[in-house]
Amino acid sequence: MSSGHRGFRVRCVVAALSAGSLMTVAIAADRSATIEDSGVLKVTSARMARIESFELRRASDGSRVLSSTTVGEGGRYRVTGQWSYDAEWVATGARGQGQIDGTPFEVTIERGDQGARMRVQRAEGERDYAAACADDCLIDLAPSALPMFTMTRRYDIGRGGVQTFRWVGHSLTDGQVLLDGVARIGRVRIAPFRTADGAAVEVQQFAFVETLRDEASGRSFDVAFNLYVDAAHRPLAFAIGGSTRGERVGYEGLVTALPFQAP
Repeated sequence: MSSGHRGFRVRCVVAALSAGSLMTVAIAADRSATIEDSGVLKVTSARMARIESFELRRASDGSRVLSSTTVGEGGRYRVTGQWSYDAEWVATGARGQGQIDGTPFEVTIERGDQGARMRVQRAEGERDYAAACADDCLIDLAPSALPMFTMTRRYDIGRGGVQTFRWVGHSLTDGQVLLDGVARIGRVRIAPFRTADGAAVEVQQFAFVETLRDEASGRSFDVAFNLYVDAAHRPLAFAIGGSTRGERVGYEGLVTALPFQAP
């Protein structure tokens, strides 16, 4: 469900308040918290062009909060998201503010021992959802591109091969919900890249295919991605087939230099 495609409808069930929002507050109050990364991702696409600015903060206990603001081309929308992770990059919760047809709403997601719980607060009332979500489960708030990069941090380089992650999430630009997404990812190469200012960067390129289910039709479909990160797994770029791409400011031309590879 990561940036560029959506198509899900699910049953409503009981939900709970997100512990992830509590972690966000804790990190904000932690005077020893440090900024690990920040940047801007420019996305070119026929339908989903946008700019996303982001910041990653790390607390003294190793837990992290990723925050982003995404603005659609021409100011069509402005949405914000926050994702909480423990010291091992296991997703613990998320909170986002978005809009459906110009009407604002808020999404809160919690991942616990009993699975993921989602609460969506809208002007007309509240909707609740739940889904199975183990330690390999990632949390998405589309149209942000940032959550999918956490797969490369969770990927076991020593084991290698194709590894599987599950997804839950909610779009912040419409009412689409994902409770049963699956992504299969592998690292395809490590290659050098030189930025416009001459800096040499070692880039890890990952390829993954995401299997999604349209609850309305019952049909499943696949979407293929490439992710590009540096040695420290900082997000540098992504591509969907080649028609949609996002590149971090300062790393323009990366997707062309390391072309898309099918999973």
